[in-house]
Amino acid sequence: MRYFDYSPMYSPMSFWSGGFISLLANILVWGIIIYLVIHIVRKMSGSHHGGCCGMHDHDRTESERDDSYYLNIAKERYAKGEIDKKQFEELKKDLIEK
Repeated sequence: MRYFDYSPMYSPMSFWSGGFISLLANILVWGIIIYLVIHIVRKMSGSHHGGCCGMHDHDRTESERDDSYYLNIAKERYAKGEIDKKQFEELKKDLIEK
């Protein structure tokens, strides 16, 4: 008959038999699984840049962008001082009339 005695090699908190190394391995595996699930969901929903949902203006093609996108660019250029008020008003007028 075989007797099983307590051995430090196989204790629940031993270094080799599933203690610390097993904990790290589990954390690593679950981290990879969670990362892959999030990556797949983002890829399928179309929001690859970490944004909220759907496409952003920089993801859209030229024909998909609306006039507000170009008006925002004109506002930014005016705020930076790249264009003066007269040029901004002309751009604004052209974009609104489209």
